[in-house]
Amino acid sequence: MSIFSKLWSAISGKGKSNGEEMPSEPSDRYTVPDDKALWVFVRCKKCGEKIKLRIRTTDEVQEAEPEDGFEYYVNKTIVGNKCFNRIEASFFFDAKYRLINSDLYNGELITEKEFIEGTD
Repeated sequence: MSIFSKLWSAISGKGKSNGEEMPSEPSDRYTVPDDKALWVFVRCKKCGEKIKLRIRTTDEVQEAEPEDGFEYYVNKTIVGNKCFNRIEASFFFDAKYRLINSDLYNGELITEKEFIEGTD
């Protein structure tokens, strides 16, 4: 990305990440791309805390085996600030880092809009 593109993105609030236009308003998607990262939104099933999780595509994401049916995956253990409940999460992505599937224990995946609603 050139310096002019970065400047325009900062001024306009719009930008591109992974070849996709980044929305300036909260979306109904479960993941939001950022420069070299993805934001995923999770809610703890025990206390209801909403957690914004950043997954770096440069070093946290692992390549899958060809027969797995997805290109990349990441396993995370997430602990919020309100309780010490451990949320075990696995996220599965296609070649463009779009979420294909997820598996969460003690938590649930929420959209960006759900995360922002009621968050102070």
